[in-house]
Amino acid sequence: MESLLRWSIANSDPNAPPPQPRSDLDPGIIDMILGKPDSELMKEALAVAVDESKDEDDRLQALDNFEMLIEQIDNANNMEKLKMWEPLHGLLTNPTSSEEIQRQVLWILGTAVQNNPAAQHSYLALSPLRTLLSFLSPTVRRMATERCLRYHAIRRAFQNGEVYLSELREFVVREAAVDNFDGDVPVRLGFEALRPKA
Repeated sequence: MESLLRWSIANSDPNAPPPQPRSDLDPGIIDMILGKPDSELMKEALAVAVDESKDEDDRLQALDNFEMLIEQIDNANNMEKLKMWEPLHGLLTNPTSSEEIQRQVLWILGTAVQNNPAAQHSYLALSPLRTLLSFLSPTVRRMATERCLRYHAIRRAFQNGEVYLSELREFVVREAAVDNFDGDVPVRLGFEALRPKA
């Protein structure tokens, strides 16, 4: 080891210029070898998801890929910095969005905010209660089990934030939402859990 060190010192040129970074490398090849950063993959997936000119299957696949990425809490927290909450929520309110796309977006929202107060705060800053709860309405002709699944996705947004949970309770009472779910036992039970305690 010492002889190797002596050899390297003897054969080094202290006056040699520092090595310069190579400029002939193809970024595409580097991405293929190392993989793109998650933030870039998230941007690409969301761009496809919101592009109405794309085939719906491609948009749904992009949303599925996006959900897998934001399962990591760091990626979910980056959504605010990358300004992704508004376009994602926009897919819920866009009248041209299919029910399948809206369903996938709801699950993404539930995944992003689950056990993540920072993400909950970022998303709830958009005041999404009315939009979210509209997806539980029986007037939209959705099956009870489907609405129950959507309720669970929505409920995740409030599981760690007592302030927002209180807001949701107040909204439920104010809109008499429970009264609209008499035929849907799972959904009704979910909303009953949100009623303020006597």
